[in-house]
Amino acid sequence: MEFVFKCLRCSDCCVFVNPEDYPRVFPWEKRFLEEKAGDLGLRLSFKPDLVYYDPFRGKYVVLLYRWVIGGRCPFNRGSGCVIHGEHPYACRMYPLIISYGDRTLRLGLQCNWVKRYFDRIREGISPDKVFPNEFSYAVKAFTFISLMIEEAKRYGWRQVNVDEVGDDAELVDYDVYVEGGVSEG
Repeated sequence: MEFVFKCLRCSDCCVFVNPEDYPRVFPWEKRFLEEKAGDLGLRLSFKPDLVYYDPFRGKYVVLLYRWVIGGRCPFNRGSGCVIHGEHPYACRMYPLIISYGDRTLRLGLQCNWVKRYFDRIREGISPDKVFPNEFSYAVKAFTFISLMIEEAKRYGWRQVNVDEVGDDAELVDYDVYVEGGVSEG
């Protein structure tokens, strides 16, 4: 019998209580989500999560944001996700979660499918076989962030603790910054 993840459409993955579980999104995803939210009359909140400092231009460059949800995702309506198919990588790869700090791949334990098959999963699985679509998105997200970090280091930027960034600091989205534009965060 083939053992492949099948979303149960329970939407438990769209509920966030612990701030550590809030999705991490790329700057272009943040802007897209804000645009979609505006179309629906919603307000979203994001906090810089992975930030580098460019000492040559005195700018703080945001590579990842933490999407502050605190409850049910505002895009998850009674019929499901209203932006499904356009949702961020963090959602597309779930129940797989990338821990960017130690570069590991983990499983979201609030997923009912994962809970149901946890004993079987613990026996040892190949994530690319059991979670083929989700693994593909995880690889893409990991590749994006790895290349961004590599490029930041090549530019001579240094990673900073988000708490070190003052409220008056000028934040710039990574993708806009390296393309020569300016995007205030």
